[in-house]
Parts: sequence; C-alpha cells; structure tokens
Amino acid sequence: MPLYLAEAAGARLVQAGAGHTVITASGTDDALLDVQTWDQAPAGPVGDCVFRSVDVVIRHDAGFSIGITPILDGVSLSEQTFNGSSPEAGTDGVVALQAFVADRGTRIAARIRQIDATGTLELVDAGYSFVPIRTTP
Repeated sequence: MPLYLAEAAGARLVQAGAGHTVITASGTDDALLDVQTWDQAPAGPVGDCVFRSVDVVIRHDAGFSIGITPILDGVSLSEQTFNGSSPEAGTDGVVALQAFVADRGTRIAARIRQIDATGTLELVDAGYSFVPIRTTP
C-alpha cells in the first residue's frame, strides 16, 4: 500500500517512493525543475550595477537540458539553453553554467528550468556576477 503525503498550504497529495514523476489522473509525467530566484539588489534599492552573468551550478547523473532566463529589473531577458551528456565514470556530475547578461540595472533574478528529464538533476547553487556603478547612499 503506497504512502501519501499532504501539502500543508495547498491542495496536493504526493505519493512517497514514486521517483521523479508526477502522478496525474491520466498517468504520469516527468517532474521537471522550475525555480525562480528572489530579486537581489547588490548596490542597494536605488543603486546601479553592470550585471555580467547569472551563474548556476547543477549536479546530474544522466545528462541535462537546462534553460536560464535572467530577469533584470523585473523584465525577462532571452532564455539561454544548456545541454550536456552523462558525466564520465568516477565524476560527481557537477557542472557550472553561465548565462550572460551584460546589461545595467538595479535588481537581478533568474528563472532556472529543466527542459527535458534525462535523469536526476539537483540545483546546487545560483548566483550572479556584477560590477557596482553607484551604491545607495
């Protein structure tokens, strides 16, 4: 008999031990990673920066297909896609991805989404690189 877990603040039931799939009334679908980060304003709420890139680190076991969409001052930029094959034997499958921004703004965020399910995928870290132009006094 399967074990089901209930979501405290919603209307979902999750079946334990079902793997990386979403069980629906019509069957199963792959569970795909889809994360949007919080806005960051590294130079303060009215400061300016030149944002260089959104930097994402993932761990995978059977290849990956990831889309990274930088969000600058609330406006989504073009999604950049990254693909990779299975990691070599004896390696941990950790990959650093860099989605270039090269634009000026105050706030940065990102949407990180898995495009295809090829195996287990873990989001290890997400950050950004920037050069401050003007900080909040």
